[in-house]
Amino acid sequence: MSPLSPVEIIKEIESAVKKLTENDFNKIGSYINFTEKIYITGQGRSGLVAKMFAMRLTHLGYTAFVVGDATTPAIGENDLLIACSGSGKTRKVLMDCETAQKVKADVIAFTAEKNSDLVKISDEYLLIPTSKTNSLTVQYGGTLFEQSLLIVLDSFSGYLQSIKGTSHQEMDERHTNLE
Repeated sequence: MSPLSPVEIIKEIESAVKKLTENDFNKIGSYINFTEKIYITGQGRSGLVAKMFAMRLTHLGYTAFVVGDATTPAIGENDLLIACSGSGKTRKVLMDCETAQKVKADVIAFTAEKNSDLVKISDEYLLIPTSKTNSLTVQYGGTLFEQSLLIVLDSFSGYLQSIKGTSHQEMDERHTNLE
């Protein structure tokens, strides 16, 4: 077996994320900019990427919480839950979405599976075309989704920063100083 080329992996990520359009981000951005509290959920490596996005939202001045943290308050009506799951069938993520819907919060999904349960119960979704069922990747499991999710959410953070007109200095002031 020949070694896996890092260049091949980078090309996979590029192939996945270049299919997204400005419209994909505009529809998600409108939810974020018109909500008071944002909750982020995900499990495993997708959950780690989701936590990074919650941190960046906080730097941008949004009120963001990670589902499962001890200090996360109850989600309520008109709040927003952002759910990250490549498969779109992670049970804990689906349960979080169901809870959000019961209290009339909005749900946005980031997933690789258009026909998933997650898409069906979300108000809006962004499809990151990295499905491991269609042989788009030479990498293990959901790795391509997780890598692409990181690129997408970090890029989206830059987009939100430009919409809000938030300076790097303002973000630095919100950056943790208890590390």
